[in-house]
Amino acid sequence: MITNYESEVFGRNYWSYSLEAPLHIPSLSLPSSADVVIVGAGITGLFAGMLLSRKGLNVICLDAGTIAGLASSTNGGILTLGYKQSSGDLVKRLGIEVTVDLYRMALQSYDLVERTIAEEKIECNFSSKGHVELASKLTHYSAMQENAEFIEKHINHRYEHICKSDVSQYIGSTKYHGATLDRQAKSMHPLKFMHGVALAARRYGVHLHEHVEVKRIHRLSGKYTLETSKGIITAPNIILATNAYLGDLFPWLQQRTVAVGSQIIATKKLSSSLCKSLMEESFTASDTLRMLSYFRLSPDGKRLLFGGRRPLMAFSPQRQFMTTYRSMLETYPQLKGVSIDYAWSGNVCMTRDHMPLIGQIDGLYFAIGYNGGGMGLGAFLGTKVAESLLGHKDELPYLRDRIVKRFPAYLGRHGTKLIGYAYYRLIDIFA
Repeated sequence: MITNYESEVFGRNYWSYSLEAPLHIPSLSLPSSADVVIVGAGITGLFAGMLLSRKGLNVICLDAGTIAGLASSTNGGILTLGYKQSSGDLVKRLGIEVTVDLYRMALQSYDLVERTIAEEKIECNFSSKGHVELASKLTHYSAMQENAEFIEKHINHRYEHICKSDVSQYIGSTKYHGATLDRQAKSMHPLKFMHGVALAARRYGVHLHEHVEVKRIHRLSGKYTLETSKGIITAPNIILATNAYLGDLFPWLQQRTVAVGSQIIATKKLSSSLCKSLMEESFTASDTLRMLSYFRLSPDGKRLLFGGRRPLMAFSPQRQFMTTYRSMLETYPQLKGVSIDYAWSGNVCMTRDHMPLIGQIDGLYFAIGYNGGGMGLGAFLGTKVAESLLGHKDELPYLRDRIVKRFPAYLGRHGTKLIGYAYYRLIDIFA
């Protein structure tokens, strides 16, 4: 069991506690109109807002909580290339050309994030040490090899293949059946990164407003009216950038996504020799399950951060985080008895076909549903949805034009979540 079971551990976000200084956003009165209102001030909303403001539009970006306070800053800070489905499955569904375009899009997200960090001089412990994807089953390893070979052939992105007997040299665990190593994958301190992006957005003229809940959106005479907790705003264009925190604002999207809980624990400070035995080269890592586990060392190299999907039926924080703690011990039995100093959670927005949703309906634009890959795709698609609003050529026709199926037997937010959890668990068991 978790050795320090004190309640103050639960809800403590390591990323927040390791900041040098908090982000300060001045409290301003809410304007009554704008060219564009963005709902959601996470990675998608801020990247969209930066581009639109730089093009001269008057942009308001609202968040019901704090700026970058939800999934954009509660994740593992890991930026990888992969999708939930293998390249083989994608080719069967979409063809080679679309599949290659999707992987190129993911690779471009690497470049966008890295370029933004450099241009805006964001200090966020950015690292290119690489990412290890771990085969949870023997059948997964052969699929991973085929996937890596496809990507190497079509977009010239190289992987290293790691057999089962060698995995422990990379991550200090004998649990997995093989792995691939992407040495171009990135990692960062996600909250430092997001604070840097928020400050850049403000410099470009984006009006950021915290603690403004959008309660209702309706359209009249070519303009949208947003009824919020702090007043009414009108605008000809809206971008929904809430990802897993959409609520009831747009039922069509709500029926096609499910918010899956994800949680992370961070150990106490460990000895340098123990940290080195866990992950000698400070890689990041994740397994191949739909309800995956992911882990890394903290940027200072002194703690293990271990994350996974939150169990649906664990009602207390203690029970929820015990699931993640047990998963950590299955991977690293040598950590038995090690105390946990931080334990926090957020939501991941999943879609039925494991692909993001981007598009627009009557001037209401949206980009959500990153299936756990929001650090890269969220930035990239935030930029692309802004370009679409500006009238640029559509570079993502498949993502916009495909038929998006809703989750079966739509039963409202909680019913959909239950079905979504069961759906992904069954895939993990039988696939």
